[in-house]
Amino acid sequence: MNRNDLSKSLFVAISLITTICLANAQSNQTTSNANKTPVLFISTGTISNIMEANEYTKTLNTLGDSLAIPTAIVVISSHWTSDGCYITANNSEKIIYDFVGMPEAYYNIKYPVVGNVELSQEIIGLITNQTFLSSLDRGIDSGAWTVVKQLFPNGNIPIIQISINQYIPPSLHFEIAKLLKPLRKKGVLFICSGNIVYNPRFMHKDREAAPFYWAKNFDNFVKEALTTNKTNDLLGFRKISADAKYAVPSSQQYIPLLYAIGLKETNEKVKFVYEGFENASISLRSFMIE
Repeated sequence: MNRNDLSKSLFVAISLITTICLANAQSNQTTSNANKTPVLFISTGTISNIMEANEYTKTLNTLGDSLAIPTAIVVISSHWTSDGCYITANNSEKIIYDFVGMPEAYYNIKYPVVGNVELSQEIIGLITNQTFLSSLDRGIDSGAWTVVKQLFPNGNIPIIQISINQYIPPSLHFEIAKLLKPLRKKGVLFICSGNIVYNPRFMHKDREAAPFYWAKNFDNFVKEALTTNKTNDLLGFRKISADAKYAVPSSQQYIPLLYAIGLKETNEKVKFVYEGFENASISLRSFMIE
């Protein structure tokens, strides 16, 4: 064999080895992702969505049909803010009708839920950068159960809620979420429910009213940051986006998104499952990480 033939043979061999290694890496990555539950960020929107069959709710119903039934669900809801860090810890749970001024039919909605004290204690053990306390008497709020009901209408799945400590910075919420990643390999589904844009002060009475310019701008800012993995932009949203002042006057609506990206692995993608607005000042943008 001459020198040219030897070089060609070596090149072919190296190319073949490289191809095999890449294929194995991709296969391992796919297998790794397949063994984890996805992470969901679901917009809560207005409470009226729980009683309506519209494009948005039908999308959530379809999404739920595509998901495997999880061993348990952990929800971070914008409805539960607290002075410290809390977690529900009951085996027998109840739903809370934490809304006012709605027709009686809304208060007659039933949804069967249970808890899982053992999982609650496991979560407390995982979160080593904050002290979490068990909440023994709080139920599951409407920011949680209305979303879960759209995805899993039959209920009876263990649901645990984690509160949003209003006195810690966005970066610490993000770090707490990162510590919870191991649970995704145990069949636990994380649902982060809030709103990327939510300003009740400027809500239009017409559900179909065009969104305000600042609502569209901030929604697009978040979309671009999620798509390009600009975590620092999402964490420093108030300093980076001038539209945040009006789009999210209260951070509690936005914080659940930080839990979603904190639970994300480097090789995972963000898939937008719904894009749109209601009442001009509420973004219904929802996404899945897998």
